[in-house]
Amino acid sequence: MTRTGTATALIGERPGGPGALTDVSRSHALVGDRLQVVPPNLSGVFIPAGGFASSANDLGRFITMLARGGELGGRRVLSEQAVKALFEPVIAEEPGFAEFPPIDEHSGFDYSPGWGVYHYNGLKVLEKGGALDGVRTLLLVVPQKRFAVAILANRNLTALPEAVRAALLQQAFGRANEPDMQPAIQAKANQLEALLLAVEPKPTNPKPASLPLAAYTGTYANDLFGSWTVAQRDGALELLAGPANYRASVRHWNGDTFQLLWPGVISSPVDVPFQTDAKGQVSGFLYEGYRFRRRP
Repeated sequence: MTRTGTATALIGERPGGPGALTDVSRSHALVGDRLQVVPPNLSGVFIPAGGFASSANDLGRFITMLARGGELGGRRVLSEQAVKALFEPVIAEEPGFAEFPPIDEHSGFDYSPGWGVYHYNGLKVLEKGGALDGVRTLLLVVPQKRFAVAILANRNLTALPEAVRAALLQQAFGRANEPDMQPAIQAKANQLEALLLAVEPKPTNPKPASLPLAAYTGTYANDLFGSWTVAQRDGALELLAGPANYRASVRHWNGDTFQLLWPGVISSPVDVPFQTDAKGQVSGFLYEGYRFRRRP
């Protein structure tokens, strides 16, 4: 796997930059109503969750090795015990709203170390997906049949990988008179796209903030997220999260509720209501249900 590594090393901060590969598929996303090239998401925030880049050929070799029980080209890369441990479910789960056919209430859905596990027509199916701004990946392994496929898309918010996965499974292992899964996948994709791309309407009569912008600045802390700083810059607020000062824009929305927007074309605004104490001073805010308290 000579073309696999961290995205920052392979893609670089800009196409064709020092040490970067030049033949890299560009990320695409819907911006407004137009599909266009967007910058790759190379934020260090996502690196712990993956942050790798690879090629179809490299991923094909990787999953071929897994489908063959740890062997590739006559060489043993992983022990049979290691592969078995990778594919053994350890966490029971229920299919969520983002799961597509053939995953449903009858297929089962569990997690092994790093893989989703379900069943299709009596076969165990292993699946691993990934996505960042403008890219999606889906790896599929059917160990009993030594069947594996890597599906790559240079666009996010698309059900193309799931549609291809379902078509391949149905073609290879489907039963006679089995309904075509594509209409159900398309319908669910339309529902998810409408949900994820929905724009919250502006308040009809928004109330002004009760305090000047400077009153909302300061350092706020939460036991889970750590310390975040709200600062004023060029007449607006911004938020700096954690030791790396990961920056988000903050705009007024309604009353003492502001909207926070993280970088990235697939980010959606998050309502952040600020609270005040008995003296009328800002004491904290809520973020996705988590309370941040203002430090003295």
